[in-house]
Amino acid sequence: MLQADIADSAAVAAMFAEARETGAGVDPVNNAGVSAPATLETYDASELERMRAVNVNGVIHTVRAVMTGMKARTYGRIVNIASNAAIGTALPARRSTPRRSRRY
Repeated sequence: MLQADIADSAAVAAMFAEARETGAGVDPVNNAGVSAPATLETYDASELERMRAVNVNGVIHTVRAVMTGMKARTYGRIVNIASNAAIGTALPARRSTPRRSRRY
């Protein structure tokens, strides 16, 4: 199994180049994900940037690294796996906004 930091496009390209050198077929599975739960008071911009780099850019880097080969073969599969964190379960349970509108 080959691994790379998918936030790093050069590392992803190198990983797939190594896979192609072995003659192995490449059908990637994107299952990397990081979370940076925080409040406005504890928010850290560098942690949010790392989360975006892995969770968003990582998928893009992976697809771009294999798409040329898939087009040439006219076949391929990419599996993208997400978690419930995408719908907010990684955040603190307490809500800071009202659940319904209030009229004053």
